[in-house]
Amino acid sequence: MVYFTKSGTPANPLQDMVKEAIDIQKQIDELKKKYEEKKLKILEICQKNEVDEFDVDNVHVNYVKETFRKSFDSKLFKLEHPDMYNKYIKETIVKASIRFKIKKDD
Repeated sequence: MVYFTKSGTPANPLQDMVKEAIDIQKQIDELKKKYEEKKLKILEICQKNEVDEFDVDNVHVNYVKETFRKSFDSKLFKLEHPDMYNKYIKETIVKASIRFKIKKDD
């Protein structure tokens, strides 16, 4: 099956696959947004009612209170100690992938 013309432009089957993949990604993004909104509302209710955990059917829900976390500032370390930074850098192979960038409608 040929997916590109001789000039290198995508043939119709490939264009259709890309359009379908983008439509699916848009649906996923919308569902993620709705999911995060629901989680935020549940968080607010748990905070307001001082509920730490509860069960809904086969789901156990935990309210995790705000905490502090320590993290390593690698940008500052690299700036102040470039030799030491380079000594501990580890390279890994990143698997090939396809990226879609959705153009904004003007």
